[in-house]
Amino acid sequence: MKKCIAFIGFVFLLLLQGYAQNRGRAEKWTEAQIDAFIEMSELIPVQVTGDKDNRINVVIVNQWTSSDEEPYNSPDMRGEFVKDIEESLVAALTYGDERAQTAYSHYKEFFNVYGLWMPDTPEWKKGIDLEAMDAIRDKLFLPWKNEHRGWVTFLIMPNREKGGGGAARNLEKRVGNAVIAGNGIGKMLHEISHTCMSLGDEYTTAATGTSAFPTYASELEYEREKIKWRKWIEPSTPLPTPYEAEYLDKVGAFEGNQYHLVDYYRSTAQGCIMGAGVFDNTEEMCPVCNQRVSMRAYDLVDIIKSTVPEQKSIEIKGSKKIRFAVDHIVPEPNTQVVRWFLNGKLIASGTDELEVEFGEIAEYELICSITDETPNIRPDPPFARFPKVEVQWNVLNTAPTSDAKPLKVSTRTKNVDKKGGLFNVEPVVSGGRPPFTYKWSNGSTSGDLEDVGVGIYEVVVMDSEFRTAKARASIYESSLGTAGATKKSKKNKKKKSSIAVVADVKASEINKDNGAIALSVTGGQSPYNVKWKSAVYEYGKSIIYEPANAAITLPEHQIKTFFSASDNSYLDCKGGEGAVSWDVEVANSGFYPVDVIYGGINLKGSDARVSVNGKVQTKTMHFNQTRPLYTGWDVATMKVYLNEGVNKVAIVSNGQSIPNIN
Repeated sequence: MKKCIAFIGFVFLLLLQGYAQNRGRAEKWTEAQIDAFIEMSELIPVQVTGDKDNRINVVIVNQWTSSDEEPYNSPDMRGEFVKDIEESLVAALTYGDERAQTAYSHYKEFFNVYGLWMPDTPEWKKGIDLEAMDAIRDKLFLPWKNEHRGWVTFLIMPNREKGGGGAARNLEKRVGNAVIAGNGIGKMLHEISHTCMSLGDEYTTAATGTSAFPTYASELEYEREKIKWRKWIEPSTPLPTPYEAEYLDKVGAFEGNQYHLVDYYRSTAQGCIMGAGVFDNTEEMCPVCNQRVSMRAYDLVDIIKSTVPEQKSIEIKGSKKIRFAVDHIVPEPNTQVVRWFLNGKLIASGTDELEVEFGEIAEYELICSITDETPNIRPDPPFARFPKVEVQWNVLNTAPTSDAKPLKVSTRTKNVDKKGGLFNVEPVVSGGRPPFTYKWSNGSTSGDLEDVGVGIYEVVVMDSEFRTAKARASIYESSLGTAGATKKSKKNKKKKSSIAVVADVKASEINKDNGAIALSVTGGQSPYNVKWKSAVYEYGKSIIYEPANAAITLPEHQIKTFFSASDNSYLDCKGGEGAVSWDVEVANSGFYPVDVIYGGINLKGSDARVSVNGKVQTKTMHFNQTRPLYTGWDVATMKVYLNEGVNKVAIVSNGQSIPNIN
């Protein structure tokens, strides 16, 4: 992944310039000077909940100017400095405190708070060189032990209450710098959120100086189905959302975001710490920013402290009972749900430990799944999901006690209504030990499926001794005897005998029920009979194809673990060119929407080709300008024609690198 440094700040950028100082006045610090300065300074643990390499570390650094009434520039001000940290950031992180800030206060155990007391630091405008401060930060906290865990933000704070600030971050190094002119909680969390939470400013200015791109809290489009926070928008809220009294406290799509006045949308009109509205330290995090904080905390912190047994591969001989336990970080209030699965079957929930007796079969897989089902998150993958962490043990039994034969399953289908196109699907089971349980891909747990239509149906069968077996039933459209008509229709779709319908849609005006849809019909034979469908049409349940199951042709790539990916993994393409393909099975021929969830590489905007069954499509798939992975996923979409059965669908580079694929 290429290096990317994002910078976001308040209009009060003179403060950051003061922090970086006038480069003409000072020489670059040597490493010896930096080491000496660290030796004279004190890193004060104000609130330390765990190992720095597995926490979001915020370090408050004292700063002063000659205009301060009580500047942080003498040894007797150390106590005041620590007290101010406790009454600002620590209070904001403390659930139940009147100054607590949701969602930060729910995740106090995910944060370490330090004070970096430097009594010999020069006055503000004669202060430490920016590169020197970076070097101090890196010497104290880097390198990290793990690829995705740990973060540190240095926040420069004078002894004042009011003023703006600025922030910078390097998402790949997982470090940030921030400056505030006062120690108000609102301003403090605003700048901290720029860094570790990757949240941008939501206010507007006359001059932008930045490009516009979608993030967790910003969108370029206002269509409901394309907005990443759509689950928070009430059905009656118009989009784009007007700045009118009845909507000012609602979630919508308000025009004006991240310095841009037009064509860039934010979720709220006012009152968010990230800048929607005024800045007076009375703001709170809006629902969309709270959602981001609640998810991002799990990106940077591994909640698992310890497990019993510690080893994850266990070998036994015959029957044996084993105790399992997981010690983990919890939010406050505790919104985590703990579930235990043995070979895919839920065997316990709501407990951090249990005993499991093994013996009958040769292989077991035990998973402890911990999901944070906080109301701060409204799941809408891949943009929002409940954080989930799993611990897995594999138990190999060299002397199974059961004499049951291996479990096998196949499926049998029967057309029970030829006119209606309905089928029954029956699993055929042999071996194993009854009773059996069934789990179908459409959610059914019945022994067989009745009156189902064309589709792909998978079933997982489990016996009483936890053996599992899978089978699939593919009911194609051609089994209805209509395949020839379908192919003929596609071949002759441009002829006058086929019907073409164009819909002219006029949206309702705000607060008026005057919308209209006018149909223009050509072809076929008039008069026409029109039947309107009252429900929203859906293609069906979306099927997620993971990179781990793809055929990958790239010079260098890696499957990496990252909780916010669809199945906790994504494909790091290493900036290379090549192709990624999947086998996609559909039950009937037709056009299907294909969404590619991507992010995490520096692209200024690019296109890739899409190939279906070896044929390159005329249209290309466009990838927007992308940021590092941590700022969020984006979606590229196009429709392709798939034949019934298995199709080879591939994304092929087109002279530019492929982004990382979720």
